[in-house]
Amino acid sequence: MLLDMVKSYDEEKMQYIQNVWTQVVDFLAQRYDHKKIVSFLAKVGIIGIEESKQTVYIGVPNEFILTQVKKFFQKPLKEAVQEVYNPQFTVSFVVYDGFSK
Repeated sequence: MLLDMVKSYDEEKMQYIQNVWTQVVDFLAQRYDHKKIVSFLAKVGIIGIEESKQTVYIGVPNEFILTQVKKFFQKPLKEAVQEVYNPQFTVSFVVYDGFSK
């Protein structure tokens, strides 16, 4: 299960994922209102990258934020991932409360 994988990531893997997320946010910041990015994506981040499924998993803290992120940022996040990580990849959203800790 994906969430179990997150717990097993070593420091290097976590740093790599954080670096990809930083690049994604920077990409979005160049194209969208900074306040909107901060308000919607402050508690959101990449929780996993599954090469075999060509998917970047983005964790959100609850269903409300999931709905809002999908509504306002699903296409931009996919575009950002494809630009900064891999043009063949897509994004999938998962409710994940590990960011609040």
